[in-house]
Amino acid sequence: MPYKASINPTADQKALRNIARIKTLRAAIEKHAVRGNTEKVAELQAEHDRRMEDVQALKAELDAL
Repeated sequence: MPYKASINPTADQKALRNIARIKTLRAAIEKHAVRGNTEKVAELQAEHDRRMEDVQALKAELDAL
């Protein structure tokens, strides 16, 4: 699903982008792991972890409502 670029995305735009990117990161991590490219896997995993932290923070905020 294409997203219109925005310099300062709203919270809902950022959440949707994170979710979409997490999906593609998981596929890329698996692909590079099979190929044995550990450096790229570590790089992708770091981005995945950062984006998951953002998603978890959003979930915590929603649970607090």
